[in-house]
Amino acid sequence: MQADATFWDSLVFDGIDDVDVEAITAAFGTVDVTARGRAAGVARPDCGCSSNRVHDSYQRRLKDLPLAEQSVVIHLTVRRFICSTDNCPRRTFAEPFAQLAAPYARFTTRLGHVLERVGLALAGRAGARLTAQLGFQVGRMTLLRRVMALPDPQCGTPRVLGVDDFATRRGQTYSTVLTCGETHRVVDVLPTRDSGPLAAWLATHPGVEIICRDRAGAYAEGARLGAPTAIQVADRFHLWQGIGRAVETCVAAHRKCLNGPTPPTRADVGASTNDPVRGGPDLDGRRAQRKKAAHALVHELLAQGYSRRAIARHLGWGLNTVLRYARAATWQDTLRENRPRPSRLDPYKPYLERRFAAGCTNVTRLHRELINENAPVTYQMVRAYIAALRAVPPQAPPPPPTVRRVTGWLTRHPATLSEDERAALKAVLARCPELDTAAEHVRGFGEILTHRLGFTLPAWIDAVDASQLPGLTNFALHLLRDRDAVTAGLTLHWSPGGTEGAVNRNQEDQETALRPCRIRATPQDDPAPVESRSSSAAIPGHASDCGGLRRSPRDRIPARPRRTGMSRRLPIGQAQERLRHELSPGQQPLAELDVDEVWLRFVRFGSQRFDTAGTPDADGLLFQYGTHSFEGPRVFTLDFARQFEVNDASGEHDHYIQLHCELRYEPVLQLRALGHFESWFFHDTDDELDHWTDGLGLHDFWATLRNFRPTEIRVYQEQV
Repeated sequence: MQADATFWDSLVFDGIDDVDVEAITAAFGTVDVTARGRAAGVARPDCGCSSNRVHDSYQRRLKDLPLAEQSVVIHLTVRRFICSTDNCPRRTFAEPFAQLAAPYARFTTRLGHVLERVGLALAGRAGARLTAQLGFQVGRMTLLRRVMALPDPQCGTPRVLGVDDFATRRGQTYSTVLTCGETHRVVDVLPTRDSGPLAAWLATHPGVEIICRDRAGAYAEGARLGAPTAIQVADRFHLWQGIGRAVETCVAAHRKCLNGPTPPTRADVGASTNDPVRGGPDLDGRRAQRKKAAHALVHELLAQGYSRRAIARHLGWGLNTVLRYARAATWQDTLRENRPRPSRLDPYKPYLERRFAAGCTNVTRLHRELINENAPVTYQMVRAYIAALRAVPPQAPPPPPTVRRVTGWLTRHPATLSEDERAALKAVLARCPELDTAAEHVRGFGEILTHRLGFTLPAWIDAVDASQLPGLTNFALHLLRDRDAVTAGLTLHWSPGGTEGAVNRNQEDQETALRPCRIRATPQDDPAPVESRSSSAAIPGHASDCGGLRRSPRDRIPARPRRTGMSRRLPIGQAQERLRHELSPGQQPLAELDVDEVWLRFVRFGSQRFDTAGTPDADGLLFQYGTHSFEGPRVFTLDFARQFEVNDASGEHDHYIQLHCELRYEPVLQLRALGHFESWFFHDTDDELDHWTDGLGLHDFWATLRNFRPTEIRVYQEQV
């Protein structure tokens, strides 16, 4: 279809003076615009001399913004002119079209600006999906290159500066991030978290009036040296977190006051029925004897003049373990009561209790009733719980509240407590005047923090000091060391919360490599194109879309790159949500994924780090397959699992959390012939995730697994 060239000239090249439209053709959803330069002569860009001698011409193909859901392509004829100056080193030069497109570009300037905005907003994969819907489809790497080519924005010295640390390698290497307290944007990154680099940065960037920081002594010293006139503001979150730990210490010191009779609460009744045989700590068992000996050993070494770090190195223990024994006045203070662990049977225990009270004690019948309701329980679970109910004496008194529960009652807002919790707390405070005084101090500090009453902090500290309560008195006196910053934090509205947010955002955007005021990579959908080390799982014979990543002689499945910027780890409670996000990207349902795609996304999830215990086996990945029977027909199961170790308040092992991505197949002969296989990988050992995944990729079972599609893919979490 031909069209009026004059009309299209004003439509497509509005505001561009040096281009004329020669012809327009619209076919198959594409509008082809043929154009050429309008000027008879062009000035040479170097010397400025004009020339009208044409040497030759060539054609550029430029992609432009779509029109009425049709792609627009400009076929631009570009002339090369001969320079008429005799002494000019350049004999020919191309006709410039500065208003239309940059040299060598395949997009018009206006389309390039749109791609930059899309790349900044959505980055690679998400941006590529959006451009496909808008009619100018481009690849994800094109968007990333457009973003990377943007110049660094100029950042001035902020009036309000946020300071916080982050781990480049947890427990070993830490750096400091500086943010603008008003815009919450990253300003700079310092190599360490010592006072020297911060003081030097402040000295070379005068003008900082307020410094929001945590209560680290190095940051306080650096701020005092680098900006002595600036106001330092302590973090209110850490203040409330500190008083929570102090209250827990105070409650633990008055544990005997918790053992009196308390009115039965709903939570207590649930706890008593959930674990009726639970009791207090065994003071005569082997564990108690071991703790008694360890407590005596630590205090003996302390009496000899050894430091706590020296004791930890000498005994080969963790520093936190030595600190726990050193702070305990008696070895009994290191013991704790056992807490019931959650179970899949928990939601159905009230039903079993009602049926048991009604006289139905047949385990088979109760198990059949739960199975008919699609309850994910086993016969052994029901049998064990019914046996526990039979062992409970009638009208057994509820156990006393735990230290942690009473601490929660004291530190939570009174309006959030239920009637049962208020009654139980009132009974505890009536038996213990010291805890009643501690509750008054906590409420007073909460009023100061909530209503910004920092000027009343000295009176609060004096009152707490006069009460001489364990934990609280030390906390109050510790505030005096940083009194000005704490008072400012409890008075001004400024807070390091924006800096904490920058740390968390960088943790989620795993391809972001920090550089002052510059976006170096993309959100978590895309592998980092530069300066990132990607972990990859090798699967022979698999061809995947790995554009922009390095290739080996065999095709590789790329895993999520390791975090090279801030590494403040996510809580374990977010792990299951993260796994589901990895396995269900975009609109593709989980059931449509094949084994290679599931393995790729699980390894990406496996490269993300979470806040687990500091032991080599606290965070591990498990690859296993085999034929099993889940109380029914036998199935072949391919299981990708991640296991986290969870410690109790004293730092000792409590339980494991396992996240499973389970692929189930019909147990055909080829799969059953594979037998059983399992392989573990732990993050904090000397092994690398790359080596583990590469080793698995060398096995022959991939060729067999790839020939079958799973009948079911399950994602679930359990405690073991």
